[in-house]
Amino acid sequence: MRTAVFALTEQGGMLAQRIKGVLDGGAEVYLPDKLEIAGLERENVHRFSQVRAALHQAFPQYDVLICIMATGIVVRVLAPVLRDKLTDPAVLVCDEKGQFVISLLSGHIGGANTYACRLAAALGAQPVVTTATDVEGELAPDALAEKLALRPWPRTHIKVLNSAVLAPGEIRYLVSEDLPHKEYYLDQLRRLGLKADICICSELPQPTDKKCQVALVPKEQMPIFMDAPERTLYLVPRRLIAGIGCRQGVSKELVLQALDAACEQIGRDRSFISVLASASIKEHEAGLLEAAEALGVPINFYDPKVLQQQIDAYHLMESKFVLKNVGAGNVCEAAALRESLNEGPGARFALPKTKYDKVTVALLWQK
Repeated sequence: MRTAVFALTEQGGMLAQRIKGVLDGGAEVYLPDKLEIAGLERENVHRFSQVRAALHQAFPQYDVLICIMATGIVVRVLAPVLRDKLTDPAVLVCDEKGQFVISLLSGHIGGANTYACRLAAALGAQPVVTTATDVEGELAPDALAEKLALRPWPRTHIKVLNSAVLAPGEIRYLVSEDLPHKEYYLDQLRRLGLKADICICSELPQPTDKKCQVALVPKEQMPIFMDAPERTLYLVPRRLIAGIGCRQGVSKELVLQALDAACEQIGRDRSFISVLASASIKEHEAGLLEAAEALGVPINFYDPKVLQQQIDAYHLMESKFVLKNVGAGNVCEAAALRESLNEGPGARFALPKTKYDKVTVALLWQK
């Protein structure tokens, strides 16, 4: 996850540095221009003159925003940029002493509830989660979607299904017989204590007796909104995008090994990958082309100027070596982000830039 931590005071800045240290993959810290903190690491620290402008700019750029300030400030500042619970980032709020970690926004689909609990555990703080299903210890369908990287649809049915969770036995789980990786999803549902039946999506019944149903289906089997049964929520697999950077002359075997290792880190295998993306200077690399052919997925290449736009927009870390040889200082993350735009804005990192033997990989879930 790409994470940004915002603080306004010296004590908040010190906590931001501590948070950066306990998070897997680290975080980027944002502090006021005039705030000087003795001993503060300067790497990945950004400065701002106005917190409102800085938070507005960061809102679409990160998967998680952690704000060390009053909750009221965060609510008032972010209100104008809120868009949709399906695409907004997770927003957490901490007090300066690190006593509480509040899940403020995108608790389920954005993962804020999960992140709040993890961060609180790492800091020795108290997580504050207020969604009814979590308070009652129940797994809501949209929280399930976040855990399994699925997209819930239609959005208007989410509230109905989440309410039904609080009435035991009111939700039936179905898995389409045509769903790719069907056995994986069935196993994950079992691990979460949910029993699911196999269904033929075209014959999905209308729920009876005011009960509800959650159906895991491939994108191709989604009905149009007018035909969606009432009290039915569809969960559809998201695209998994693999951005790749590599040394010249890299072999197919090394590319596939890197993809295997990257996917293993997020609990998947390489068959989940939907598309590969890289820099246009790599479009004749046999290893990349052969790897895409072996996976049976397309590979798209992007001009360095296009990649640089993503680097600038998302404040991606750059390599001087890569900049000199490719024309853009970050290939795998920038290419994955650019590829995600082909199906509309909104994506979150499953795995940030990770180095392997002659290959770098970043994995991105389409939102």
